[in-house]
Amino acid sequence: QEEGTLDTSRLYRIPSGDNKICRRKVPGKKVDTAISILCDVSGSMGGSRIDMLRPTLLVIADTLQALKIPFEILTFTTDRPNLTSKERLLLEQARDDWHSTGLKTYNRYSTLWHTVVKSFTENYMSVRKLIPLIEAHCANVDSESVEWAISRLAMQREQRKIQFVLSDGQPACSSVSTHLVEKHLIETVTKAEKSGIEVIGVGIQTDSPAKYYPTNVTIHNINEISAGIYKTLLMKLRN
Repeated sequence: QEEGTLDTSRLYRIPSGDNKICRRKVPGKKVDTAISILCDVSGSMGGSRIDMLRPTLLVIADTLQALKIPFEILTFTTDRPNLTSKERLLLEQARDDWHSTGLKTYNRYSTLWHTVVKSFTENYMSVRKLIPLIEAHCANVDSESVEWAISRLAMQREQRKIQFVLSDGQPACSSVSTHLVEKHLIETVTKAEKSGIEVIGVGIQTDSPAKYYPTNVTIHNINEISAGIYKTLLMKLRN
């Protein structure tokens, strides 16, 4: 492992285990950055998209490990709601009330399912083998999941904080209004960026995340993973 001026032309070496990615050694200030990687593992991410998410996640994590940048890996989805007949009637009534009164408050009744695959303090190599096992199911409450990830990231002592969100775009969960769920996500990202946390949306086989994340990149196929991720990381780490 070398420390010094990053040589962008050498980043392709990381997947092969070669971490000599610095042009020359330079004493002084290090990259004072912490990065959180939040992954959408809802049902719509199944099939080819989850197959794309796994190597994309590995590229990001392997790169951060080589650069000695602290990071954590999180996933989000929901549990299947097990509503009683009475609860379903109450939900239907709530929907009717919303449409009749024009209520504009955020709402959600899906049960959140958040998983810490790797915490900031955990050894990456000990959990790396879990990434190929990540599966997709149920729904995605993006806004509250992003809030959760950002709240964890905010506790890190590093001066600079970057939040990656890997998803296929639009929030989809059991709620009275999909519009309010989307609006809440946009507000969450805006609030995070105003607080100084940088948020990057990574679209997996879709550019839909661009609607919610001003800074975004799209990965259409496996050949675009390294170039797309390295370009985004370098853009951030060089600034």
